[in-house]
Amino acid sequence: MNAKANTYLRGLMYLLAHVNLKEIPRTLSPRKFIVRERSMVPTFIPGDHVLTFNWGKFKAGDAIVFAQGDKNYIKRISKVAGDLYYVGGDNPVDSAQLGPIEKVKILGKVILKY
Repeated sequence: MNAKANTYLRGLMYLLAHVNLKEIPRTLSPRKFIVRERSMVPTFIPGDHVLTFNWGKFKAGDAIVFAQGDKNYIKRISKVAGDLYYVGGDNPVDSAQLGPIEKVKILGKVILKY
């Protein structure tokens, strides 16, 4: 596990130990997802589990999970323009072009793969 993921994991453990999670609004709660697509290979492969948080600012380089239609996608932010986020996969062969994503559609920033 890299140092950044380790730091987030320690923060999560502190949060779980010291805060009543029922008091945290849903938008601040950690969420888990299972990767179903190949667009982020080799970073994330189908079957990987990821943990996301939806607080803080999203920036270029962040891996995020977002909703579009009735599906959730995992992609990397390539550019931020106001409340629009341009995203793409790490695997250019299997990465669909989805256009810009509005901030309200972002379900969370990936902070841990397990």
